[in-house]
Amino acid sequence: MSRNVHVAAEYAPADFFGRFDLRLNRLMKDLFQRGLIDDETAPALSRAIGRQPSTVGRWLNYESFPNSVSLVKLAQKFDVDINWICGLRSNAIEDAYTTTMREAA
Repeated sequence: MSRNVHVAAEYAPADFFGRFDLRLNRLMKDLFQRGLIDDETAPALSRAIGRQPSTVGRWLNYESFPNSVSLVKLAQKFDVDINWICGLRSNAIEDAYTTTMREAA
């Protein structure tokens, strides 16, 4: 049974749709560049956090969103601010990620 999250377009902020998948893609690129995962793909990330590749693939395709356990695993495993993962830091994805990584250093 799929547990997709649906938000009526008329009630969603203009920049709501697609934001998590963009943050996740940005995170995967950075993790690969830092050698923390072996590829910039859903299977590589899923192996690192103990989730099924199809689950991470649905996150990347905006078909579903991670539950709180998965969000915490991402934050703890890779030392990334959970506020950034959840989109609570900034509307500018790149700026939010850069700020988060600078604060972690």
